[in-house]
Amino acid sequence: MFAQRARHHALAIAFVCCALTSCDRGQAREPQTANDLPRESTSDARATLQYEVDGHSMPQPYVNAMVGTHATRFLIDTGSNTNVIARWFADEIQLPLTRAPGNAAGQPPVMLIDHPLIDIEGFGAVDLDSAIVVETNAIFEELGIGGTLSPQLLVTNESAVRLDLQRDTLERIPRTGALNMEGTDGELLTRTPVGACDEMQRGIVLRTLLVRGTVGGSDVQLALDSGALQTVVRSQSAGTPHGADTVVSIGSVNRTLDVGAIEHEAAGRCTWDGLVGRDFLSNCVLVFDLDRVAGKCLI
Repeated sequence: MFAQRARHHALAIAFVCCALTSCDRGQAREPQTANDLPRESTSDARATLQYEVDGHSMPQPYVNAMVGTHATRFLIDTGSNTNVIARWFADEIQLPLTRAPGNAAGQPPVMLIDHPLIDIEGFGAVDLDSAIVVETNAIFEELGIGGTLSPQLLVTNESAVRLDLQRDTLERIPRTGALNMEGTDGELLTRTPVGACDEMQRGIVLRTLLVRGTVGGSDVQLALDSGALQTVVRSQSAGTPHGADTVVSIGSVNRTLDVGAIEHEAAGRCTWDGLVGRDFLSNCVLVFDLDRVAGKCLI
C-alpha cells in the first residue's frame, strides 16, 4: 500500500498514549489565507518541528500549516514515500478528489488530490504535484493532523530541503552546494550523496531513501525513516542480527542500538532489509536535492 507499510511506526505508539491520556485537539487558529503568512527568502525559510500538542508529547514531529483558509498539522516523515492527506481533513474542507489510474481487483479505489497548495508556517508555500488520500486512525482528527509530508518530495527546481534533527527544523535552502554540507557538524552518513529510489505506482511517484550499511556486521540496504522510533530489520532477511546492543553502521556513523524485527514482504523495486529510525537519526542533518540525499550525524 502506498503510505501504509508494515513497520514500527512511531505514531502508532502516539495513538495508544494519547487515547489513554485524553489528548485534546489543539486550539484552532484564527482563519487566515496562505497569503496572510509572512514570506521569507529562500535562505530564511525555516519551520520548527513540534513534538507536543497541548502539553502531550508526540513521538513523531509535525509542522503547523495552512491549506487554503484551514489550519492543520502535518507530520514530517522521510519514511513516507509519498505525500498524504488524511481523509477526514479532505472531507472537512471539501478538497476536490480524483481517482488514481488503475485499480486492483477487489480493492477500493485510491483517491488523489491534484496540486494541493500547503503553506507551512515559517517554511512557505509548497505546491505538491499530488497527494494520496487515506483513511486514518480517529486520533488524527482529534489532534488536528491533516496528513503526512515527505520532505524528500518538497524539493523544487530552485530549493533543496534540509531536515535538521539536531535543531528540530525543516528548512528551504538554495540547491547550489546544498549537498556539500559545509559548516554542518558531524560525521558523514555517506562519502558521497546517495540517490533516492523512485518508482511509479498508478501514476504516483514514490520516493524511498536507501543507503548501504551494516547491522551487526551484516551488509544491508536500509531505508531512512525519521518517523520510526526504533531501527528495525525485516525478519525475512535471514541472518541479519538484531536485539539489544547491536551495532548499526552507515558511512562513518556507528551506533549501538536495540534493533527490532518486523514482518515485511519485499515488494517493488525499492526494497530494503531494514529501517533506520530516530534512535539512529536523532542527531543527524539530512539534505534532499531533486534525486539525491546527503547526511551528517553527531557521534
